[in-house]
Amino acid sequence: MRFPAYAVDVVDGSGAGDAFMAGLLYGVLQGWNIGQSACFANATAAHCIQAIGCSTGVPSAQRVGSFVRERDR
Repeated sequence: MRFPAYAVDVVDGSGAGDAFMAGLLYGVLQGWNIGQSACFANATAAHCIQAIGCSTGVPSAQRVGSFVRERDR
């Protein structure tokens, strides 16, 4: 299985891996399948790398979910 990254402007890669894992674990804890969880994780990391710092760019789960729904139409 492949789950491509979202195309965003990279400002700082710090924290991207941690943000990805946080998003993946969030999805798993929500009872989502691996595909849904991986897409959410990619979106969480995509938000992270758009701001300086490890967590500054990471928004709420609701905002990440909206981003996924908008991009995956």
